[in-house]
Amino acid sequence: MRLLHVLGQHPAKTGSGTSTRAVIRELKKKGHPQFAVYGLNADQEPVDVGCAYEAVVFSEEKDGQLLFGMSDTMPYDSLRFCDMTAGQYKRWARKFLRAIRRAVQAFAPDVIIGHHLHLLTALAEKYTDVPVVGVCHGTDLAQLRRNAVHRAHVRKGLAGLRLIVTNSPTQVEEVAALLAYPKERIRVLGGGYDPAVFYPGTPPAPPPYEIVYAGKISEHKGLRPLYHALARLPQDGWRLTVAGTGEGEETERIVALGEALRLPIRYAGFLEQEALASLYRRSHLFVLPSFAEGLSLATLEALGAGLSCVVMDWPNLCAFLPQAFSLAGQITFVERVADQPIDASHPDFFVLVDRLQEAIGKNRSKMFSSGSSTGIIPTDEITWAGRVACLESWITDPAFGKGNGKGETKNNE
Repeated sequence: MRLLHVLGQHPAKTGSGTSTRAVIRELKKKGHPQFAVYGLNADQEPVDVGCAYEAVVFSEEKDGQLLFGMSDTMPYDSLRFCDMTAGQYKRWARKFLRAIRRAVQAFAPDVIIGHHLHLLTALAEKYTDVPVVGVCHGTDLAQLRRNAVHRAHVRKGLAGLRLIVTNSPTQVEEVAALLAYPKERIRVLGGGYDPAVFYPGTPPAPPPYEIVYAGKISEHKGLRPLYHALARLPQDGWRLTVAGTGEGEETERIVALGEALRLPIRYAGFLEQEALASLYRRSHLFVLPSFAEGLSLATLEALGAGLSCVVMDWPNLCAFLPQAFSLAGQITFVERVADQPIDASHPDFFVLVDRLQEAIGKNRSKMFSSGSSTGIIPTDEITWAGRVACLESWITDPAFGKGNGKGETKNNE
């Protein structure tokens, strides 16, 4: 089966980019020819996604605009969909649609896989005669909840999708409600990790007790309460490594907070998968205190590397992850207090700080008392090979492609 992937952003610096490349890699192993269309800023180098591709490049000089980000804070310069004007949409849509049409004509795909239930997948569905599968990454739903204009446009544009796949069971109801899409055509794909890259190691015995955070340096990711929680730990015998980047004053404020609290923090910058996996194998604890997340591939990868994890009780991850991980003590879920960033002026800020301090402290004590911070080794249930096998079975099913989500034949006239 010939498959065309469309992704409206950089394919290497976000969770959805990592997912897209993983899906391409696993489908390639199964012998499916593939082509990808993805977005890029002019100052970024093209990325080898594992198949032939066309990068749709935006520059302020030529286009008067950059890429639009599915998160309002991206790990590179970007614009926000909530600020998109009619003129910007026309320029954005024109460039992507031309690339998609070129790919359809030259590559002749049997199926288009649209990454994100948003404007780009709606374009592919409306203006091609190829069956389209929509992949929900979580950030797309957040965008649709906040933007009624885009929500109405996307709902109409995605009505004809042959199939939608989500991160977790909790997203099925939300997708069906937001998009008025039939639940019987929604499947739970989830996400995974690559066991050839993320596998357990034997970190050096502490001290220092090595804590690792992987993600954007932003308020949304919960670094402010995390830094305050770490400031309450004894300041000798541990170190935090931050693997990720950020932009602008928001990042500068977070870095300044760590310096003001005199925390032992090392900023490693953006790390490719192999380098991140190596860091995990040298660490004892993974922590990700985001106020909201989709599925959190970073957490699945940390579990694959054998790390103990302290994360928030995000509904998608809790619903998707096998209970064996929490029962074995490999992951600690911290109860959330808010879905949006809060600061020290909020009455629940230090409630969150207390909970993070307790969870991190318990894992640190367990490490020092038992000499090990790892629990069980993950199974095929959360590897990309296992998840993509499900996707392949759905799109190769003889029933796939017979009509669309509305039970109609696709018509672009």
